[in-house]
Amino acid sequence: MTTRSTEDLVTQHREARARGDRHLAQLYRARYGILTGDFDGPFGDDGAPKPLVPVAKRREAESGQAVAFLASFTAIGRDCVFVLKRGVSRVGVDPAFGDYERVKAPAGAGAVLEGRQWLIVHHPGEVLVMDDRSTNQSTVLPRACPRLEGVADPRFDAAPYYANMAGLRAPGTVALDWAGTVVQPLHEGDVLLGCYAALVFGLLPIDS
Repeated sequence: MTTRSTEDLVTQHREARARGDRHLAQLYRARYGILTGDFDGPFGDDGAPKPLVPVAKRREAESGQAVAFLASFTAIGRDCVFVLKRGVSRVGVDPAFGDYERVKAPAGAGAVLEGRQWLIVHHPGEVLVMDDRSTNQSTVLPRACPRLEGVADPRFDAAPYYANMAGLRAPGTVALDWAGTVVQPLHEGDVLLGCYAALVFGLLPIDS
């Protein structure tokens, strides 16, 4: 990764924060961290309030090329980044159902994922998400979805994030179902709403 491209990510992060686009600011910060290995990054002077922690995959999880990521931006105490692979990623922290280790949260920090949350499938030209029979509802908030009316929109409002956001019903949102019959395309900047946190979806540069 070139110095110029890392500088671009820092600039994009600052511009997104200036616009109030919390999700996009986190997208650029997470991408910088994944590509450079520096998850603190040059963001301390930019008001980034919480640590951003990469979550390790379980040793038994199938390996694959890193192609995308989810980064929380509303969690309490610290936010987390989950790197997604080509093929199927099981986004959860239960050893029986998820690819990711449980993160030992610092005092006062909240959870980010359920034990089993989403299945995300990446293949060339398309990324799809479905619910993985999670305990609670989850919802896709597309990047193109207009600002939500009558409720705090986690993309733009720094209000506390409540579990009932996972079942949010508003024009433009897509509710995922427990059985996995609703399959939704994911695009960069889309947000997944779980019961614990909102996570932004981002892509990584990959070799074809």
